[in-house]
Amino acid sequence: MSYRVLTITAQYGAGGAEIASRIAAELGWNLLDRQLIDRIAALAHVPRELAASYDQQVDPWFRRLLRSVWRGGFEAVAATSSGAPFDCDHMAELTRIAIRESATIGNCVIVGRGGQCILRGRSDAFHVFIHAPLPQRALRVLSEVESRNEAEAAALADRIDQERVAFMRRYFNQDWYDPRLYDLMLNSRLGEESASAVVLCAMKLAGKRQSA
Repeated sequence: MSYRVLTITAQYGAGGAEIASRIAAELGWNLLDRQLIDRIAALAHVPRELAASYDQQVDPWFRRLLRSVWRGGFEAVAATSSGAPFDCDHMAELTRIAIRESATIGNCVIVGRGGQCILRGRSDAFHVFIHAPLPQRALRVLSEVESRNEAEAAALADRIDQERVAFMRRYFNQDWYDPRLYDLMLNSRLGEESASAVVLCAMKLAGKRQSA
């Protein structure tokens, strides 16, 4: 069996989003990252007519996914909210629905947001964790976020990682760092291009072993 879904989980500043983007481009797959999640959040706050206008601005793969999230996800979440304000729990549920539907459609790279737990057990999903030494991550954060020095950037990276650990605990009762959640754990210190190549090679070889 060949893989149809890849989840990329990464420490903040380890280059996970960049590696995911490279792999998606190499495979010709769709990338499920912040842009789509932002659209889902928007769907939960706007009239249905306005949501439809978003539907017209995306390609067919995303259009199909957004329709599924709206029809099968948002309405169900909204119905159980009893008029309560949209919150983190609603967003987490919509994200869960979006990730599951993405996997059903296939040919996608999913970045973060518990994808390794939501799709755990799917034989067509490959799960990767990207990590890097804190000094390296601090340098990346320093180049991308307004920070006064490396120490401040390192503190930010550590804080965001702790938030991700807490998210995993709350919504999945799992340890974010648990190696059993992943097929591959990779140090991005070797560079984004090399890391991407390693992931692609691992997916190919593991897929062949499944098919044997």
